[in-house]
Amino acid sequence: MMDYTADITRKIAEELNGKLDNILIEGLRLKGYDVAHNFGIEEFVKTRCMAVQEVGSKTFYVDNEEFLIMYDKIETPVIGFNITASLGEYRYL
Repeated sequence: MMDYTADITRKIAEELNGKLDNILIEGLRLKGYDVAHNFGIEEFVKTRCMAVQEVGSKTFYVDNEEFLIMYDKIETPVIGFNITASLGEYRYL
């Protein structure tokens, strides 16, 4: 049972991370930055982006300019074996 739980947790984390990557890439694209998915994005984010966490939200910046805000959604209902996970809501700036 523990391996199954770990596997499900890993899959959910991978799916959410993939969705977050796509949201960030789209936000950068809308600001005029051409960053290919999984090609140089890690270095680009490390050197030119930052995030500021506030109560209830996180704002992402590129070259000190806001490009995305994500609002926390602290809700993970578990009913039986159904698990729902969410990145919350976001808005491109």
